[in-house]
Amino acid sequence: MKTYVLRTTVLLLLVLALAAPLAAGDFGIKIGDIETQGDVLFGFFPTLLEVGGKYTGFSIIEGYETSLEFMTGGGFMGRNVWRDKDGEPLASVDWDSDSDQDEVGFNVWSARWEVLLKQGFGWFELEKRNPAFFYAGIEGRWEQFEEDGDETFFLDSTKAGIYPNSKDDGLVSNNVVTGLLIDFVSHNGPVHKGIKAELSYRYAPPFMANNILGSSDYSLLTAEFTGALPLFMKYQDNGYNLFSIYAIDRVRGDLFYGDDIPMFAQEPASLGSKMRGLERLSYATRASVVNNFDIRFIGPEFLMKDIYPRLHLFFDAGYFSGQYSGGVTSSTLPEEGFITTTGFTAALSVFDFANIGYRGSWMLSGENIRNEDYVSDIILMLQFNL
Repeated sequence: MKTYVLRTTVLLLLVLALAAPLAAGDFGIKIGDIETQGDVLFGFFPTLLEVGGKYTGFSIIEGYETSLEFMTGGGFMGRNVWRDKDGEPLASVDWDSDSDQDEVGFNVWSARWEVLLKQGFGWFELEKRNPAFFYAGIEGRWEQFEEDGDETFFLDSTKAGIYPNSKDDGLVSNNVVTGLLIDFVSHNGPVHKGIKAELSYRYAPPFMANNILGSSDYSLLTAEFTGALPLFMKYQDNGYNLFSIYAIDRVRGDLFYGDDIPMFAQEPASLGSKMRGLERLSYATRASVVNNFDIRFIGPEFLMKDIYPRLHLFFDAGYFSGQYSGGVTSSTLPEEGFITTTGFTAALSVFDFANIGYRGSWMLSGENIRNEDYVSDIILMLQFNL
């Protein structure tokens, strides 16, 4: 009964998230995470969605924007595990066998919530807005884990962060978040120009109801810098893009403290999730830094504005260091290393929201989990964007 009620709540949150834009009124709309489950329409159909709003009808400091932002959503998604409960790589898995690949995956029912207060500073004349924001708020989620197939080995672990760390096969986790965002990026159609920097800190102590279901006790410091520079721009007579080229570079670093680090917290910070060519959530160490560099070719906007083809040529370089999140030191995986990849992304961009296409990646140095020189993926979203 408890599981049924929780799942029903998640489905209702998903319906509300999908309906939110229709009832937004004067509120701005925010789109958060979009996740899929690989068995649902080959991973093409979103099975988890976060949608929220932004209210700017008040001001703490006169003359500068104050916003109250909220996000909610939920649904169903798949997640992979790349190490066993002792932190060792799953060397016994036959990556050419679909049945063996099921053994490293499990499914997640999830509900998410977020409330942020943002205060703007300064003035960016080109975009007619504040370029700097200080923000603080609360983020949280509920997750229930289920086996994908017949294997249930991941439910037996007590290694927090390596497998779902809960005696009840689920998790409730809340954290406070605070940060500073500086955004001097301007947009000329689909082409970006300028710089953007962000420093954020997340803290999830036990007293924030983080030991009711599962266990969360960690902090995460993240720094990110992104710059974009147009190289060529040609427009149609109606002002829509005809053909443009721009370069974009991102540097991001993440540093964890604490031993009870849930898998969802590791996901965006892991080197595998920040680099193209690596498996998502792989190389989830205490510290990692990545540099993503793209040359992006933007094709004509046809039929309507903000629908266009795009081709990216990329080079990624990443460094990982320290224990694997969860306090586990592997006897076979290195405690630090350097990985480089290169490749391309060809996609159709729809309102700069969905990017449906194909990505191919070559390993230049280091190894991915499958130990393959070339990796290809069907994508729905870009791995990073301004």
